[in-house]
Amino acid sequence: MEKSNVHLELLSTRAPFHFEVLHLGKIVWQGESAGNKATTEIAMEFPKEGIDLELKGGWQQEESVAAVKLIVTPKDDIPREKSVWAERTFDEVLTFQ
Repeated sequence: MEKSNVHLELLSTRAPFHFEVLHLGKIVWQGESAGNKATTEIAMEFPKEGIDLELKGGWQQEESVAAVKLIVTPKDDIPREKSVWAERTFDEVLTFQ
């Protein structure tokens, strides 16, 4: 399958936050955001059956439960989004079809 540009966006209810996005066990995007949003474009395969992305990360301070949303937009397609709720750290596998 051919790789194409995929737009990834993270939205967090709490800032700052750090994160890693993994595909097939390999980090495809990682970073820290001082605000509530981070975005990137990456070249990856996105088959019609969908993909699994592992989302890891957390916030510096433990407060109440917070959420982080991963929005995946394959080239020339509609956005797909999944959310994760946690108190301090998160590590979830999300399926995007």
